Amino acid sequence: MYSSSAHDVKGQPVSQTESQPQRDVSLAGQVIEVIAEKLGKPSHTIRLEDDLLLDLGIDSLSMAEISVLVEQLGGVRLSAESLLDTRTVGDLVDILAHSPRP
Repeated sequence: MYSSSAHDVKGQPVSQTESQPQRDVSLAGQVIEVIAEKLGKPSHTIRLEDDLLLDLGIDSLSMAEISVLVEQLGGVRLSAESLLDTRTVGDLVDILAHSPRP
């Protein structure tokens, strides 16, 4: 069910489910790197389908810090409403990819 044909910036596989749309692989890798650095985890242990709270233990304060870093990465401003709908790493990548650029 999972395809590991995509890779992050370090060449590690980035899992995607077949039903999900193709994501910008380099953007996904960069978001994973930001999350990994913030959590002090190796990037290859973080998957797009990981739940930010349940799987990674990201609380509201950590999410606020990660969102600022991701905004800087993408050169966008993420709305509070869009962040409230973010459950997984992949959701965060999708929101960043579809946010209007200034």
